[in-house]
Amino acid sequence: MLHRATSIVARRVLLAPMPSARCMSAYAPNIEDIKKLRSASQAPMGDVKKALVASEGDFDAAYEWLRKKGIATATKKAGRVAAEGLVGLFVDSDKKRGAIVEMNSETDFVARNEQFQALLADITRTVHADSAFIGNYDTAALNVLSLNDRNVGDFIPELIGRVGENLVLQRATTVAVTRGVVAQYVHRVASASLNLGQAGALVGLEVSKELSEAERVELEAVGKKLAMHIVAAKPRFLNRESVPADRVAAERAFVLEQVAEQAKSKPANVVEKMVDGRMNKFFGEVTLIDQQHLVEEGSPKVSVVLDKAAAKLGTTISLTAFQRYEIGEEQL
Repeated sequence: MLHRATSIVARRVLLAPMPSARCMSAYAPNIEDIKKLRSASQAPMGDVKKALVASEGDFDAAYEWLRKKGIATATKKAGRVAAEGLVGLFVDSDKKRGAIVEMNSETDFVARNEQFQALLADITRTVHADSAFIGNYDTAALNVLSLNDRNVGDFIPELIGRVGENLVLQRATTVAVTRGVVAQYVHRVASASLNLGQAGALVGLEVSKELSEAERVELEAVGKKLAMHIVAAKPRFLNRESVPADRVAAERAFVLEQVAEQAKSKPANVVEKMVDGRMNKFFGEVTLIDQQHLVEEGSPKVSVVLDKAAAKLGTTISLTAFQRYEIGEEQL
């Protein structure tokens, strides 16, 4: 999506219960489940296997098992699906509006095909030109955009017939600003001239004054570095306010359970500080504004980098929107 602005009662067990059929199951994780969970959690292979056995193959339960052991982070790495293709980006010359589009193919061979790349570039520019809309396109709206007096969706089956593979126009997003810039970054470039790659990001930086050309160029450089960071760090949300309330509540409940177990004898104010510290760590993982900037020397917080740039330019800088696409990424 587009990212905008108990008590414990001790019991004595006199007789051990007979093991249930579930407990006696001889579940053995398969290699695909192991690879998927290891990729998501970055946990060691042995711990991944233990988690899958403990959860009898339930991926989410296995992930939570790893989290409770302190082995996995608060947010999963995006899952992977069997998909090839490319991401296309286009930003206009005045840097006020950008578009990002993903189109999938079955093989990398077709993704390198000139016809595939040309169509993706044309569709990306068509999405950019749809100036009445800002945000994420649903599939129906995307397919009826006009390209050369025809619907965008009409071109896909024609190209399928020529390349002999299934193709999917997966998703599209636009980002725009009134003042400031929309910056972009394309990763693992497949075509420099068409601005296509295997991953990419757009980010909108709004300012409070009109910028000179030199200032705009300077702000664009700040934005490009931030777009590079977005591709690498994979933030899920723009800021704390944009994290869904149920997600925050669930994380806080998880942290409270963890802290209650680890700090049984500590006073309430210490426990509360521990909870707040871990919630800050959670936000530092999932929200762009709170992340450590991976492209800036010393990795200061993104918010600190933007404040420093704003002071230099004599304006305020608001991080208004961002979008990150990567080929084969599960859409969470």
